[in-house]
Amino acid sequence: MTKRNRKLALCAFSCSVLLSACLPALPVYAEPADGQDPSAPESVSEITEEVQAVQYEITDPDWPPAPEITAETAVLLEANTGMILYGKDMHRRMYPASTTKLLTCLLAAEYLDLSDTITFSENAVHSVPADGSKIGMDTGETITVEQALYGIMVGSANEVSNAVAEKISGSTEAFAELMNQKAAELGCTDSHFVNAHGYHDDDHYTSAYDLALIARAFFADETLAVIGNTPVYHFPATATQPDDFYLANKHRLITGETPVAGVLGGKTGYTSLAGETLVTGMENKDLRLICVVMKDAPGEQFNDTRALFSYGTANFRREPIIDFETSYTISTDDWFRMGRDLLGSRETPYSLSETDSVLIPITVQPWQLTSVSGDGGLIRYTFHDTEVGSTRLIRSEEAFSALTPELIEGANADPETLKGEADGENRRFHLSEAFEKYRRHLYMISRTGTTYIDVRYVFLTVLVLTAVISLIISLFSFISSFNIFGGGRRKRRRRGNRTVYNNDDYFEQDTVYFHPGRFDDHSYDDSNY
Repeated sequence: MTKRNRKLALCAFSCSVLLSACLPALPVYAEPADGQDPSAPESVSEITEEVQAVQYEITDPDWPPAPEITAETAVLLEANTGMILYGKDMHRRMYPASTTKLLTCLLAAEYLDLSDTITFSENAVHSVPADGSKIGMDTGETITVEQALYGIMVGSANEVSNAVAEKISGSTEAFAELMNQKAAELGCTDSHFVNAHGYHDDDHYTSAYDLALIARAFFADETLAVIGNTPVYHFPATATQPDDFYLANKHRLITGETPVAGVLGGKTGYTSLAGETLVTGMENKDLRLICVVMKDAPGEQFNDTRALFSYGTANFRREPIIDFETSYTISTDDWFRMGRDLLGSRETPYSLSETDSVLIPITVQPWQLTSVSGDGGLIRYTFHDTEVGSTRLIRSEEAFSALTPELIEGANADPETLKGEADGENRRFHLSEAFEKYRRHLYMISRTGTTYIDVRYVFLTVLVLTAVISLIISLFSFISSFNIFGGGRRKRRRRGNRTVYNNDDYFEQDTVYFHPGRFDDHSYDDSNY
């Protein structure tokens, strides 16, 4: 190959590489399978409704093996997604002891201002049994709601819990009803509360899973998270509360006696029937974990919690759904009818949430997940039989308002209909329509007769044609350089007619030619030939 041909081939190859990097894939129409019932969420508020946390035990053999713990029941929950990483008899009804106070403080933050004041009644102070936890408040004394919350979370004060209950609902009995209502709102199904502090009552119970849901809401409140992560709190003497004293938290992960990085706070609890109970939150990298252990051995509640936190942070990661999901698309990307401008930008009727994610073992890749769509644009992801996350298709009302009727019908399809060809069940590929779609990318004639040209796609089309022509020219030059069209055969034929007899002469077509300047004594005898 000549130098010029090599340059042409290199140029064509470079154009091809540039083209493959710049040119997007041809758009493809996809239709729902016959008989499907299309449905779609009606509003942005509906499609952003929070998905209830999943309630199940982890039984998948491919799930990372968890550490052995001594607590009778436990759960490790990821707060951002609501996904369960570990569960041990987590729906079994147990006595919560003072971890009840997480719900009491949650309601206080909802109904009261931090600057409000609370005055202790006779009932609030003296209805607490003698062996119950107190911080020494007396009847008639007054503190702020903020001080009360510190007294409850740091000092585990039963009389302060009673005073808060009376402040909100008028009586501790009415407050217990409010607690049960709030628990139901949070998704608790195995709980029933009869007091604000958790002192033992046979009808006062919850589960590790329900307690994790309560803690999830607790740590979502920034003020409560700060109060719940306080190792020591100072009560100064005031005109309405004459004692100056300090409260020390008994939660060893908060005080640092059991070191764990990223602790968000928590609450201890103990009665002889409840055993050692502990609720703790922690944050590491992109995980926000809540651990609940119930009826544990003395001191082991802290070790078990640390072990489960280590298990969670070492074996799991969050993966944003928008980074890997390509299966759920729609066939309504008509750029003119969708509000597309001349430079190619557009807003599609549906999009994926940028915040939703799946929580998967570090050894699992997103393509190993299975997605199943449901009502209202909900898409759930599972790894084998374990649910690891969910999202909703977000509908843009602005984009829908720009659609023509035939496009609206396609855009209102059920998510399973929108699912990509990866599932291979509900979509059909039409090659002719694909080229028609590409033609629409080049130019579009509106309903008013105006022609719109997409400069970007025109440029890319010209680039394609240029690359193809350059490639053809280069291939032709490359092939010609090897003379495979007969030129080489003629040269070999001419050389074949020339026969060398010796170093001094040769014979061609019955004629003898002597080498110039060379003479021999012998005469020529053609009989030798």
